[in-house]
Amino acid sequence: DFETRGVAKVLPGHSVQAAADGSRPTGIAATITSLAWSRNGRHLLSGSLDKRVMLWDVLLGEQVCEVSLASGVTRVSLSPRKPYTAVASLITTAPVLIDLDSKAVTPLASIDFKGGDRSCTGPEVTNMATGVALLSKSGSEALLGQLRGIITIYDTATHKVLDVVKLPAPVKVMSMSLSRQGKLLLTNCSDKVVRMYEVKQRSADMQGLDGQQLKAALANAEVGGTGSLLHSQDASILQLSPITFHNAVERNPWRSVVFSGDLEWVVGAVASKSDHRLYVWNRYYGKLEKILEGVGDQSAVDVAWHPCKPVLVSLSGTGRVYIWAQVHNEYWSAFAPDFQELDENVEYVEQEDEFDINQKPVANKSNADDTGNEDEQVDVVTREKVVVFSSDEEDDQAGEEPLHWLPAVSTGFLLRPMHMLQFNSAIEHNSKGCKLQVWQCGSASCCSTKTIW
Repeated sequence: DFETRGVAKVLPGHSVQAAADGSRPTGIAATITSLAWSRNGRHLLSGSLDKRVMLWDVLLGEQVCEVSLASGVTRVSLSPRKPYTAVASLITTAPVLIDLDSKAVTPLASIDFKGGDRSCTGPEVTNMATGVALLSKSGSEALLGQLRGIITIYDTATHKVLDVVKLPAPVKVMSMSLSRQGKLLLTNCSDKVVRMYEVKQRSADMQGLDGQQLKAALANAEVGGTGSLLHSQDASILQLSPITFHNAVERNPWRSVVFSGDLEWVVGAVASKSDHRLYVWNRYYGKLEKILEGVGDQSAVDVAWHPCKPVLVSLSGTGRVYIWAQVHNEYWSAFAPDFQELDENVEYVEQEDEFDINQKPVANKSNADDTGNEDEQVDVVTREKVVVFSSDEEDDQAGEEPLHWLPAVSTGFLLRPMHMLQFNSAIEHNSKGCKLQVWQCGSASCCSTKTIW
């Protein structure tokens, strides 16, 4: 829970790699490498090094489905609505497109550029065609960043290639990140430069190409060109921005890059084994504004920005979570003009009529103010819709409200079995006085005896 900093729910399920007979040892957890939320927050997709992806019902804390893959998972992305579609980036094989309802796994075709020759493997994917995949905001397109500066866009319904975009440099795409609205894309490349693209909605007449059609289209493409290789630059889905983000002095590689919730800033986590540093750039000018340094020799694994608050969260390699926010000083004089701040205590002398009971004059109300009913009941049960999490361009799914909070569940206390004690005979009267015996809770032995005269 972000407000209380406490654990709200635990979803156990990922374990170490399965044995040859298919059995999985229990009690040993595997590293979870990536998480992805659905749009309403009711489902969570997790990927792990145990070669599995799992879809969870967050409210119930139950596993909805599980899909086994051919390699360990490095990154997952989930479509916003049902029926859920996911893409998973793998360690040794090509990224795959997953239908979570039918559990069908489809490898994404790879396009390789070697010098001036172009070759498309079509539906045949080899282990050399690794890359990082990401779904668009609508989930109808999948973006695949590959070697030698290639971003391929696929139609998730037909599994055909919609566009092939070549970066300005033949570099490997390390990671990609979309903005909340899905209109901007960040590409983290191996040349230590973060490039920004504008994501446009594809036109209605844009048709997907299969393997043979793609080979013919790439054969006629301009040699050494950048941008879209299948369409004109105006019709391309990705438009390159002239603004880039990098550290020109130290030339740091980046582990993860994200947008801020209001798209004012771009944050990059340095890929280092001993430094936990975050660089904050201005998105409009590409100027470095601030460097955030963590405590201790802990590398930064991932970074995320709160969707509606100026709060940044970073994860270290040791599992420690850092929460970055601006510390605001309280200036009470800004709220009360007659408030005076004192550096030290002073003796206050009250005025003669300061505490006299004076009847305040009743303000005259206009006719417009008299229309309200003083006996009107105020509704304190109905929750208003949080506008910041909604979109005017899309309608929410019927019958599924967004999940903004988890109900508190009492785990109870572990009580030890106690001995049955009878205290009615604890006081004994005799001729010498009254003897009082005291027992210790949890045992049946008397710990002290006191005689009262």
